Amino acid sequence: MLIAGNVKKTNHIAEIGCLTMILIVVVLIAVVSSSNKKVKPISNKDDHSSESSYTVEDIKPREYKSEAWVCAQFAIEDKLKSPSTAEFEPGGGTYSTTKLYDNTYKIDSYVDAQNSFGGMMRTRFSCIVEYNPNNGECSSSCSF
Repeated sequence: MLIAGNVKKTNHIAEIGCLTMILIVVVLIAVVSSSNKKVKPISNKDDHSSESSYTVEDIKPREYKSEAWVCAQFAIEDKLKSPSTAEFEPGGGTYSTTKLYDNTYKIDSYVDAQNSFGGMMRTRFSCIVEYNPNNGECSSSCSF
């Protein structure tokens, strides 16, 4: 009797193990298939073209506002009498950065820095920054 009880217990453990493995496989398949989802574009009622789908990357291109802001800071610091004292607009210029066209931004902001006499002055500036995402370099034209 004791031997039969152990056999039943062993079979029950094997069944639980098999069910657990099946559950893990099903979850993995669900995760993999959900990561490849595509979205459909919004279409007009008058549009009778065939349906197409786009990935999220196709719909929203990458913005480089923060990289342009950093490039503008370096360009402005090069023009200051005391660049180590520079304090730029809080918020990383997010409110003053405008995209003009692909990877080119206009930045209107201010910098607080010491002048020749050691006094802190707020100076408004404007920069046009072109950022190259392929090599991480930028070119800028800034004026006070």
